Amino acid sequence: MNKKVLLSYTTLNDLHKASHTWINKCLNIKKPVSEAMEKGKEAHAKLQAHVSHKTKIDNLDLPMDFPTIEYHARKPYNDKFSWHGYCDGVNFASKSILEIKTSGSKTWSQGEFDRSMQPVYYSFVTQFKKCYLVTCKFDLSDLKVYYREFTEKDWERALTWGKEGIDIIEKGDFTGGLTDGKCIGYCSYGSACYFA
Repeated sequence: MNKKVLLSYTTLNDLHKASHTWINKCLNIKKPVSEAMEKGKEAHAKLQAHVSHKTKIDNLDLPMDFPTIEYHARKPYNDKFSWHGYCDGVNFASKSILEIKTSGSKTWSQGEFDRSMQPVYYSFVTQFKKCYLVTCKFDLSDLKVYYREFTEKDWERALTWGKEGIDIIEKGDFTGGLTDGKCIGYCSYGSACYFA
């Protein structure tokens, strides 16, 4: 029996922005890790430990309960593909998910949260409509919390977006983001890109 291809938000987003990234993924090329990514990962871990009540951060006003962190959500699509993603936090009792966004300079706004496909996609995959966004700087300053309840219409938008990604794969045209066979420089693989 063939294993299904798991399609994450990141993979689908890459396909939409620069379809040649699929070749990098198939070649198991690793994306470069920046200092900002490392700092973001550390901030994520601190916030996840706090909201899951593993470690309390003094003076952090974040009264949330997300007992499960880094939850691997999956939703079958067909005999070839499944949707999947890692939620920063999940509360199964309240059927809610948590998304964390950190930055060295600018925190997210409610509008950016509303426009982003990532929380909608995770809501669709988990089938949990309630979603919280925690955004702050790497040092946990300027912390803000936003909330949104996604609808069936939002899930239809996520499904359409996901299917568009599958269409790119099935058509086999992986030239997006290339000029004369070379990466034009904005793909997520950076200098590691096979086409760089």
